[in-house]
Amino acid sequence: MKREPTLIYSILIEDKAVIALEAGASEARGLCKEEWFLEDLSRLRSNGEPVFRPGLRVRARPATEEEWVKYDKVCSAADDAHDIVFVCLADLDHSSDGMKKLTER
Repeated sequence: MKREPTLIYSILIEDKAVIALEAGASEARGLCKEEWFLEDLSRLRSNGEPVFRPGLRVRARPATEEEWVKYDKVCSAADDAHDIVFVCLADLDHSSDGMKKLTER
């Protein structure tokens, strides 16, 4: 069985890029339906509001060049190349505790 090629994908909530990660297309789309991922996104806050709430549209698409550059910059500073790196593309509130949980997966 041929392995799906990986690219950098952005996870969008209501068409706003929130997270970038390296994945295959089906993996990125599947992540948008994972309960644990959506719960972690709901813990993230931007301007005092949760980044995700039930009922909002979540989808994946290949990252733009700007998103790719941001992902690459964070990954080059990451400790272990074998970990999945979730790069936050949204401006988060500093009190947001969900990012720690999201990056520990």
